[in-house]
Amino acid sequence: MNSINVSNTNSFFGDKGMNISYHTKNPGSKEKTDPSKSSFEGVTILIVEDENSNFLLLEAILKKTGVNLLHAWNGKQAIEMVDENPEIDICLMDLKMPIMDGFEATEKIREMGNNKLPVIALTAFTEMFRKKNALEKGFNMYMTKPLNRKVLMENISTCL
Repeated sequence: MNSINVSNTNSFFGDKGMNISYHTKNPGSKEKTDPSKSSFEGVTILIVEDENSNFLLLEAILKKTGVNLLHAWNGKQAIEMVDENPEIDICLMDLKMPIMDGFEATEKIREMGNNKLPVIALTAFTEMFRKKNALEKGFNMYMTKPLNRKVLMENISTCL
């Protein structure tokens, strides 16, 4: 099981291959955390997605948080953008794309020395071998489509 712990957020890959995230409360805290209303002011996110409708959905969700968004249509463009934009804080990477898929692109990004850049795999594929392959290729997390807005925000918070 791959585990990431940041502050009071815990995220891990469950036995069914799904990314599971949850927040723990500070003892005595009466505040309820709603990560879907998070502010990512000043954070730069690269969305690598070849389907315009999927990009527009992510853009609609994320723009409300104050992020700076960059868009690459395929893995080859993603590699170029990561190389040219060191301010990128996190990458949301589709797996199945033309020219270069997300697996190869993430592997090449890691080979370029970008080992600290969080990369979250976004895919319609739910098979366990895909999740395992994604982790082996250097992804930090794996999310299946359709995306859950709250889980997406939690995962981004965890990676930052």
